[in-house]
Amino acid sequence: MEDKTQLFETSRRQVLAGLGAVGLASAGAGLGTTAYFSDTESFSGNNLQAGEFDLKVDWQHSYYGAMSDDIYAEAGRPYVSAFPDADGDGVRDELLSRAEIGAADTDLTMDEIEDAYRAQFADVPQDFEMPLISLDDVKPGDRGCLSLSLHLFDNPGHIWVGADNVEMSENGQSEPEAEADETAVGDGELAELTNARVWYDDGNCELDSGFEGETAEVVAVLDRSGSMDNDTNNDATSAKWSGAKDGVQTLVDALDPNNVDFGLVSYSGSASVDQGLTNDPADIDAALGTLSTGGSTNIESGLAAADGMFSGTADSEIVVLLTNGNETTGDATGYAAGMKSDGVTIYTIAYGSDANAGTLSTISSGVAYSYLSTELNAIESVFAAISQSIAGEQIIVEGTLGEVLTALSEGVHLDSNLQEEGVQCFVNSTTRYIAMDWEVPTGVGNEIQTDTLSFDLVLEAEQCRHNENPDNPFNNSQVPA
Repeated sequence: MEDKTQLFETSRRQVLAGLGAVGLASAGAGLGTTAYFSDTESFSGNNLQAGEFDLKVDWQHSYYGAMSDDIYAEAGRPYVSAFPDADGDGVRDELLSRAEIGAADTDLTMDEIEDAYRAQFADVPQDFEMPLISLDDVKPGDRGCLSLSLHLFDNPGHIWVGADNVEMSENGQSEPEAEADETAVGDGELAELTNARVWYDDGNCELDSGFEGETAEVVAVLDRSGSMDNDTNNDATSAKWSGAKDGVQTLVDALDPNNVDFGLVSYSGSASVDQGLTNDPADIDAALGTLSTGGSTNIESGLAAADGMFSGTADSEIVVLLTNGNETTGDATGYAAGMKSDGVTIYTIAYGSDANAGTLSTISSGVAYSYLSTELNAIESVFAAISQSIAGEQIIVEGTLGEVLTALSEGVHLDSNLQEEGVQCFVNSTTRYIAMDWEVPTGVGNEIQTDTLSFDLVLEAEQCRHNENPDNPFNNSQVPA
């Protein structure tokens, strides 16, 4: 049930061949684990139905280098290829939330909205007939980056990233290369002289070291409107409400109190400052315990209360805003625009299927700062991802491109929550990112001329339920508990 397809073709001359291929198995169940594809069963009209499991992707690839036709020389990031990219300009199209799709066509059923939402992402290899990336005439000093957005649907799953079908060659020798490199045959030097990294990204294809400067003030802004406990209509028993509070605590616990002060604001029809800036995570925990739900949704009031808490002395001012619905009063979008112009970074979380993800995306500081947690049990994982973005992203593997490919050939099990011990599964209906970049150092000389390199960058997914210790599809070893 393994589906691997090379999407990046081998280079022809003086080329760094493709940053792999993106291959994936929507079931990801290898030999001996086919049963795990089913995941769940439910009775419908007296028919037993197997549960679904699907992994989709979208991406943005950028390349910094002199192209002969100069088509990537626009100011800013030189985009090469993307998906979705309906107009073919190399820039990833803006993705629509489920709420935006439903608002654009009110005649759609919930199933049709879901189908339209998923149709924005790629199924590999069905959606492609040619390699994603093909770069000619790569030179010392050139670099590129590929950001992959992972969308796991229907059920939680394990996800691996790996490499396959690695091919390296001297590919003959030009006269200048022969003078610098006495080896005329073999794998060539491109892999060992190119640097590469793979990391947990936030969607911008930049390995961020965390907030700017040495100190930060982070204020969590939590929706406590009446709908926040609508799974049970009881604060004491609501998994939805307790999950949101646990997520805030996950965020606070993950940040370093030595250089981060935390604050807590909650809002319904109006906002309250529940905990002023503190460096003691226990203070936030205690404040969360005093909150209860009820009332309307005035997001603007929450942002304004958070804005008033910043001291003006920290290097970075950060807001993490959560809501599960639509703004019923106020102008959060307008207020957020002013905060952002003043240098405040705003993360947003659309919590549950009724949240207006489109509005929250506008409120946020950009695509990389807007998170979706359709499944309620994904919320802690989302807060953990935000904490990682704030504190600094984590490298999965780095070194020479040859070393990275060697590590990836063994398969790397991705972790959806780096704050929790052990390997955590990816929760369905959330969006997470990984990225890979490469660079040919400027000091590299003629020894790489004509060398070629190609490989498949592969994603494999397998459901988590009843499968706590799955076999690694790349080397058949078990994932540690």
